[in-house]
This record gives sequence, structure tokens and C-alpha cells, in this order.
Amino acid sequence: MSSIEVRDGQVLINGKPEVVISGEVHYYRLKRDEWQDRLTKLKEAGLNAVAAYIPWLCHEEEEGIFDFGQERENLDVEAFIELCARNDLYFIARPGPFIMAEMKNEGIPYWVAERFPKLVPDSWDHKKATTKTLDYLAPDFLECVDKWYAQIMPILARHLITAGGNVIACQLDNEIGMLSWVSNMPDLTDVTIAGFEKWAEERMGREELRKRYPFIDSLPRERRRAYEQPQEGYALQLHRDLGWYMRSRYAEYARVLKEMAEKYGVKKVPFLINIHGTGGGRGYTFPVGISQLMEAYGQSGDFWAGSDIYLSGLRLQNMQDLYLIHCYMEAVNRQNMPLASFEFQSGEADYDESGNGRLDVADADFTSRMCIAQNNRLINHYLFTGGRNMLLKKPRKDGNNRIAITGERHGFTAPVNPEGKLSYTYDRIRRNARVMLANGRALGSMTEERDNVAVGFIPDYFMTEYCYPGSGREKKMVDHLTRYRTGSGWDTFAKMLLLEHYAFGGVNLQEDGSWMQEKMVLFLLSADYMDSGVQERLSRFVENGGSLLLYGRMPVMDMEGNPCTILSERIGIRVAGELDEGILPNLSIQPEGIWSEYAEVRTGEAQTYQAENAEVFLRVTGDGGPCGLIRQAGKGKAAVIATHYIGNRRGIRLLMDALGAGNRLSEDAQYGGIFLDINGNENGEKYLHILNMDFFAKDCRICYNKVELFEGREIFLGAREGLLIPLELKLEGIKILYSTAEVIGAEPGSLTFRLSQREDVIALEGTGLGISGAACRIEEKKGNTYIYSQTDGRLGEETLEIRFPA
Repeated sequence: MSSIEVRDGQVLINGKPEVVISGEVHYYRLKRDEWQDRLTKLKEAGLNAVAAYIPWLCHEEEEGIFDFGQERENLDVEAFIELCARNDLYFIARPGPFIMAEMKNEGIPYWVAERFPKLVPDSWDHKKATTKTLDYLAPDFLECVDKWYAQIMPILARHLITAGGNVIACQLDNEIGMLSWVSNMPDLTDVTIAGFEKWAEERMGREELRKRYPFIDSLPRERRRAYEQPQEGYALQLHRDLGWYMRSRYAEYARVLKEMAEKYGVKKVPFLINIHGTGGGRGYTFPVGISQLMEAYGQSGDFWAGSDIYLSGLRLQNMQDLYLIHCYMEAVNRQNMPLASFEFQSGEADYDESGNGRLDVADADFTSRMCIAQNNRLINHYLFTGGRNMLLKKPRKDGNNRIAITGERHGFTAPVNPEGKLSYTYDRIRRNARVMLANGRALGSMTEERDNVAVGFIPDYFMTEYCYPGSGREKKMVDHLTRYRTGSGWDTFAKMLLLEHYAFGGVNLQEDGSWMQEKMVLFLLSADYMDSGVQERLSRFVENGGSLLLYGRMPVMDMEGNPCTILSERIGIRVAGELDEGILPNLSIQPEGIWSEYAEVRTGEAQTYQAENAEVFLRVTGDGGPCGLIRQAGKGKAAVIATHYIGNRRGIRLLMDALGAGNRLSEDAQYGGIFLDINGNENGEKYLHILNMDFFAKDCRICYNKVELFEGREIFLGAREGLLIPLELKLEGIKILYSTAEVIGAEPGSLTFRLSQREDVIALEGTGLGISGAACRIEEKKGNTYIYSQTDGRLGEETLEIRFPA
């Protein structure tokens, strides 16, 4: 019996580890006779799966009248799934109810809100939601969804992989909670308020609830007003409690949808939860989506979380965004589920066809490579093909009467445009997919090798999706958290760690865990606010022998604005003063100690400290107060950087050495700008991931555990080129000791490589292997077989096939 399991960091299809590279194809935006052409192009690009939203709006435009191809042939979703199966493609179903996908009404039929107007939530100051959102758990809405699922889920059930079909996953809703966040309008319906009060009483008891919210015994109208217009005396308490409650509410919604899907036959496949949050080409706000949905996807192993990655290209400027996004996702991923990207930006991003938004051909390639390096097991190119938005059957008199907000043509920046023509991005995506899937079985069995370094994640730092506009206290806290949870710690320090090739994961500081006993270096982007429980955990971590590095601020309050200095007192580092450019127009800091060789620099602000027996490495010029220091505390060490200091790779290494961090990888490229990562499995097989983030070529030698790789050969890295290098890897019965070329094909009796050097070297274990191949020289020495290419591979398009007895 066929199966799919998602566990232990792997995707197992029929018991074997896989990497799934998918492309989003909207069947309903294409003519039926165009389907095969688009699937052919998707297969030729090397992809092995298709994902598609299934728009409720189109299939039940009129209440109770369902169209699955009976009236409009391109709505025959079952025929599309079957066509994917005939093309040997897995299918990922995304039936909503909300799908977004630039659809009008977010893909919800108009009649739902028209029939049940109370589903549109009230929010702050008794204003109606400005986005096309509905109250997720309102009984009327769930009854409508149940009828939709009763139609679509049996279709999917007939084609599940467990029934011999090709459907391997089902996404429940899309970007849950996103609409309320982007409008800063929490659902404050009668259903929500009743649920909140029940949740709060169960959590803290009636008496504590009365102390916390004096209005709780008032009449319903007065209580509603108190929630819609929170007063300063309880604004921060409500901020925290409402955020926590909404997490549990989204989890309940996901659970209800899952139960509905199972009732109609969709079971024993992963249910996908899509996390939203990137914006403006950056990842600063993505953890807000993690915070919202962590309980939804962490509640059981049936749910699998994936990201929306819209970074407008992966560059040196934002490479740390993608890495940190994955660390924070992993930190709250309770079931050891692998990472995934269910919406992975693909194509040109020139959304107005003016030429202003074009991406580099390497952008999707680089983003995919870093995702795979960090244990992503599913990547869905969104969109892979464009199409056209058909007309609604019932005109809405909204200017064009189409199903979506993008006009007639949709997805014109995709690798395959609405007319079926290939974009300039198609070939690089094809090359990437060919590499990833040729190595998919081996990659799927591996995990990222981590150094003794981790980044701390405080979900409540990102629980800022709602802020009552009339509250000064709440706005002050939200603004402060927004500034210090990212800032120079995110853009400079985290980036320098990656450029010095420290591989790190994430830990959830709001929960106890094994991390508290580990002898590692934990760095945290910290603010004035920090929960007392988190401060207590960090104190114990240091006292037990861990090393803590705070970048930003020393916390002096809890998350409700009450004084709280547990951490400061336990590690013996106390705030002494605050300085900024308003006080000193040319505020500068002077390095000393381990950073004494570096120059004085201007800065915008600095928090200074008092600490006995501390080793200072940054000090305010003139004033003399330390703003960067390390101190022994218990069995461990505590360090603080409370100012912005320009990026310095060697300085970061000196600091990490002082804190006890080590790393496996290094390189000697003159200008740096290289991302290195390594994956391995229990058999000792490995892959080395290399990305040249710069727009110019470079050469370097690479060391792993202080030993030069490739027997000391320099590796050429073309401008914006990436390499996936096998080490000690067995494919088709042949063990590759190392190769400077990428494997792009592995079949019984042959291996095919994409060349990358002036002269590539492929080193195989053993001699007498019967190896042959054109345009190469084969030598046997030191008990191994060496293959030297005779074709210059530096343009990245030349290949070499070697043959051997099967």
C-alpha cells in the first residue's frame, strides 16, 4: 500500500526519503486544452509535483450549485488531478476555504457574507473589519465550510496516495489570521469574546480574572466596549491574553477543518498550514506569522507547517532573513517535522511588466539551495504557470466582473507565462530542480550539521499583530519590540555569523527544554521587555554552563510593563545609563580588549552597564561606560552588545571564540560573501552547499574540521553561482569521495555531472571500476579512481557522463 509519512525531519513516500519540488498550476485559470502543455513544461523543468488552489468561489458561485466541470470544463478538478497522475506527478491540494491567491473575496463565495452578515467581525472601536475576513469559528461559517468540504474532499479522497492515487497532502485554509493582522483588526465578535472569556477563566480562575479585568462582571454591552476600547490600566494585559487566546483559536480552527476533511475521507496524509509574513523583500515580520500559527501546526504530527517566501531575491543584504526564518520555524516545531515552503517566490517578480521588479536568474536557485541546506523537504514554486481570470457567472458590477483582482492576465511573471511562453528564469529553475531531485533520496535522508550555537526565539516578541490605536502604553511596547527584535542584531550580527560559517538552529525560550542543559552559545536579539519565565530560563542556562549573548538591550520589565530584572541580577550585569545622538551628536564607541585592534566608530545609541570582573570589548568614547562586555556567571558566561557596531567577520570570530563557540567550515575567499553549509546522515554521507552571494567570480579553498577539502584544490565560484558537492556519497553502487561537479543524473550504470571548474575532479573509492566517459581523463592512484574533465565548466552549462558496469 502506498503511503506518505512526514516525521523525524523527513518526507517518506512509500518508505523512502524524498525531496518534493512542486510548481503551482491553477487549472481554473487555464483552458482545459492547455493543461497538458503546462504540465509538460513543468515536467521538463524537472519538477515532480503540482500544487493547486481549489477556489470555493468558482466551484460554488451560487449557494448549493456546484460546478466541477459540468458547466465550465476547466473547473473539472478531478480530471486535472488525474492528468497530473498520468504525467507521474504528485498533487498537493489547497481547497481553502480561504485561498487568497489574488482572488476576489479571498476565494470565499460572495453569498456567504451576504447571507450571514454577522460573520464580518467587529474590531477596535466597534468598526467592521476592512479586509475580506470572516469569523473562523462562527457556527454559520463552519456550516457553510462543511458543505463545501462535503463536495471537494470526496474527490480528493478518491485520489489519495493511500488509495493508489497521487494526492500527497491537503492544505487547510491559507495564511490563517493574516487578514486581521495586516489590518490591525482582531476579531471581536460575540463568538470570539465568549470564547476568550471562557479560555481566560479556565486559565486563571474567576477571581484572578476579576482582578485583571475589573469589567468582567459587567453587562455584555459594557464588556464589549471594554474589549473594543481597552483602557491603559489593562491594555498590556489584554494585548498578551488576546494574543495567546488567538493562537489557541487558530489551532482550534485548524483542528475543526482537519476533522471535517477526515469525515469526508481525506486522512493519512499531512495537513498543511501555510505561514505568512514576509514583506517588502525582507523577513523581519515573518515570525509574526509563526507566533500566530505555532499552536495550530504544533498541536499534532498530522499538521505540517510551510513558509511563504517572498524575499524578492536572495542577496548578501538579506541572506540572514531566510536563515533566521527557518530557525524560528524550527524552534516551535514540536513534532520534529521537516521544514517546507508552500509558496516559494518564482519567476521574475516584475508585477507591473515595467521592468522595475525583475529578479536575477539566480534568485530562486539560491533561495531553493539555502532552503534545502536547512532541511526543507518540499518547495512549491509559486506561481509556476500563469493563466487568465475568467468572468464570474453572476456580474458583481465591480469594474470587470472577473474572479480575481489582477485583471484578465494572471501570473505573467511566472516561469511559464499566461500564454505558455517561457520566462528567462525557466532554465535556471530547471537546472536547480534537476540537481535537487537527482540527489533527492540522499538529501532527503540528511540533516544540517550544526555547530554549538543557537538563536533564541521569543514568540511573544512577535505577538504584535494587534495594537489598539488609542493606547499609548501598548504602542510604546509594540514599537520597542519591533525595533529590537530585528535591527542591527538581525542585519549585521546574524549575517556575520553566517559569513563566518556558523551553522545554528533555533530554540523556543518560552518553554523548558534540553537546550537549558547544553553547553552552547545562545544569542538572542533582546529588548527592555522579557517575560519573567524567560529571564529565569536564561539565568539557569548560564548558571549550568551555557554562554549567553544578548544583542540589543538588557531586559528590565516583563511583557506587561512591570519591573523585572531577574536576568540582570543573576548574571551580574546591570544597566547603568542610556546614550543616544540626541544627548551626544557624535556618539561613538571605542573597541578594546579582544577587539582592541579595531577603530572607533559612530553609533546611534548605546546602553551602558555596571558589572564586576567583566571583560569589556566596547566602550562609549569619552563617557567611558561599557556597552559590550563578557562576564563569567555561575558555570557559564554572559555577554551583552548594546550598540550597533559595523560588521567585522574576524571580530565576530574572536567574540564567539571567547564564548566557546566552534564551527566546522571555513574558506579563504578574498572578499568573503560566501555561504557554506553541510548536511550529513548516519552513514557518513554528506553534501556541501556553496553559494557565491556576490555578482563577481572568486576562488577559494574550503576547510571542514580544519582539513582542506578536495585535497587542497582551489574552487572556482562563478558570479551568483551555487554548488551542491557530494562527499563520501554512495549513488548507484558507486562511492563518490568528492566531486567539484554537481550530480545532475543518477541511473543504473551511469552518473551525470554538471561541470563547474576549468578542470573538474571526481574522486571515486576503489579501482578497477570499469569507468568510462568522453572528454575526460581517468587515473587510478592511491587505491582510488580519479576522473578529470577536459571541458571548461566555468560557464556552468557543460556536463560529463561517466559510465560503469550496472
